[in-house]
Amino acid sequence: MRYLIIIFFIYISTEVGAQGVSKFYHPNTFRASISGNCYFQSGTYIYIESSGSYQEGFYIRDFSPFNKLNSVDLGIGVQFQISEKWSGGLSQKLARSQVNGLSYTGFNVEHQGKIKNIDFIKLATLEYRKHINAPVNDLGMIALLGGLHKSIKVKERQLGFMASYRAFKIREIGGDEYSIFRKRFINKTVLRIDVYFEAIKGIYIGLFALRDTNYYPSANAGANDKLNIITPTYGVTLNFVINGKNRLNVLPGMPPLQIVDSFF
Repeated sequence: MRYLIIIFFIYISTEVGAQGVSKFYHPNTFRASISGNCYFQSGTYIYIESSGSYQEGFYIRDFSPFNKLNSVDLGIGVQFQISEKWSGGLSQKLARSQVNGLSYTGFNVEHQGKIKNIDFIKLATLEYRKHINAPVNDLGMIALLGGLHKSIKVKERQLGFMASYRAFKIREIGGDEYSIFRKRFINKTVLRIDVYFEAIKGIYIGLFALRDTNYYPSANAGANDKLNIITPTYGVTLNFVINGKNRLNVLPGMPPLQIVDSFF
């Protein structure tokens, strides 16, 4: 099964990197996030998270008192531990991106396996994205994440590394055959690298870098009839863990799912 998943992600990478593609780079984005996770005896946990981002010279809006941020969000969720390796959960997030209010309702299934001594994390998510204050069609998003994780002990504290790749198929609710999301096999990918350290027992500080790519059809009818819009993103994370002794998952909390919500 693990090899089929690896082959699937290789196929996606080949598909989205095919010939006939024009690339456009957005300015760098910088993101900070904070989250808290509380574990129960069964391994189930609830979490709350919030983040904000700033993009260099691009769509800077007045989000008082955060007048330098072009997106902010706040989410809550619960992750049920089904077995030692399987978990599933649901989440709700409110966000403001540029001038749009957004609501995300999500469901997920996660499996944690091994490739020798490296953790192999697989996550499938289904999200419904609703516009709160704009007459724009809502979106349904299915995503698959594959991640490799390794942690070591440094003076009784956890030092962890993770590389992940996430691919999205997006459907515009109410969209017709001309919807931009129908023109490409994959609509979005996120390649991300994380490193984190347990600075104090139960408190984790992390750094990450990601490459967020949206895939569109191009108005160019010639050789380059596809457009990839790429947003490099760099950030810091702060994660609080309560009752960590009950933790069964290899990460302090949820796999990193933050994205650059630049479509629409």
